[in-house]
Amino acid sequence: MPVNHFKNNRLKVQKAFIDRNFLIPLTEDDLPLKIVEKNIKGAGKLKTVTIDNIPVADKIRPCSYVLELELKGELFSLPEKFRTVEKAILLLSDKMLHVVLIEMKSSIDPPIIRQIEDKIKHSIGRTLIFLTHYLFDEPGFNEYDIQFHTLLLYNSEHLTAGLSSKADPGLEKLDLVRIFQGKSQSLFAKEPLGDEQLVNVIFMQNKKNNDEFEIDFKNAFAGILDYKKVIAADKTLP
Repeated sequence: MPVNHFKNNRLKVQKAFIDRNFLIPLTEDDLPLKIVEKNIKGAGKLKTVTIDNIPVADKIRPCSYVLELELKGELFSLPEKFRTVEKAILLLSDKMLHVVLIEMKSSIDPPIIRQIEDKIKHSIGRTLIFLTHYLFDEPGFNEYDIQFHTLLLYNSEHLTAGLSSKADPGLEKLDLVRIFQGKSQSLFAKEPLGDEQLVNVIFMQNKKNNDEFEIDFKNAFAGILDYKKVIAADKTLP
């Protein structure tokens, strides 16, 4: 029988993803999930986010995962000038894959809000490319829709002052600014592959304004994600 070189190469790529902990299944033992920004220093800076009540099933059939977007190495390094959010959480539901992008900011101001929109686009593109490689030749996922969300966590904000100053006349038209003001709930992000993806965005402020922020995933996504459907999902990622 002839050797299927394409299949062998695909398996090598998938193994490379697995060896680098690209996709980490979550269980009760992993909760609460802690995200740490090691390069952040100084008082009032958001350094650690702890997320509890992420839906999990069991070790044999996990329904939620942490996606590592900042893989290093010749196959995985980010293109120049591309930046991603801190982490992504993946949740399988009924014919749906939810991708929750987690972004941490000590402070939000006009330049930062523009950067965040780019990070969302780049993170979506990177997620789609990674999953295509990882799930290639898995026909069971062909009918799944992908829904993107962004959870934007921050301590303080100087965006309101920036809007009042009128120094950046195009600021009010940004989708993220409209969401921050409560005028919208989602945006269309044109990711690097050329398609526009609808992204639900949630802003959450750390009222304590210190270096740690604890959130409840279930409360944050109440009315957006069906918690029970995620836990009852009958499919798991390979």
